[in-house]
Amino acid sequence: MFWLDILYRIIKVFKDGATPGQIAWGLTLGTTMGLMPGWPLQVFVLLIISLVLNVNLTMVGLGAVVASLISWTIDPLLSSLGAFVLTEIPQLTGLFTIMYNSTFWMLTRFNNTVVMGGFTLGLISAVPLYFVFKQMVVLIRKNIVAKMANSKIAKVIKKSWVYGIYSKINEVGTRI
Repeated sequence: MFWLDILYRIIKVFKDGATPGQIAWGLTLGTTMGLMPGWPLQVFVLLIISLVLNVNLTMVGLGAVVASLISWTIDPLLSSLGAFVLTEIPQLTGLFTIMYNSTFWMLTRFNNTVVMGGFTLGLISAVPLYFVFKQMVVLIRKNIVAKMANSKIAKVIKKSWVYGIYSKINEVGTRI
């Protein structure tokens, strides 16, 4: 039932509810979180931003999970990018030395090359990702969701007893 609930929430987000901008920002913030391994301070800050801003939290979670899975494959790239930022930009060396000597800034794990690479890639790609995700949501709503709702499979599933039970359980759960 757990996977059905997740799938139901994702479909519901694309079907109705949030605006394309809210979904796109949710995916963007989640992707940025997922690019950084572990739970450095930046992830908590992005999570707080996600809670404060009006973004779709289901998409934040989806973006974080998908980006985490992808980031394992690009760890060498993230490490190289992080090493470049930490060692090859002389203007930042003094700042990083001050940060390294501070207990607070160590919570960001900025001196880890993979974390710095993921954070840098997340910052660089945030705005382009937003526009790509927003366009993707518009296309999904326009082309896929309408066709799914009218498909024979959807009609058969909605008439099945399993869907009826699931709908009743879900309805009771939202009342509590």
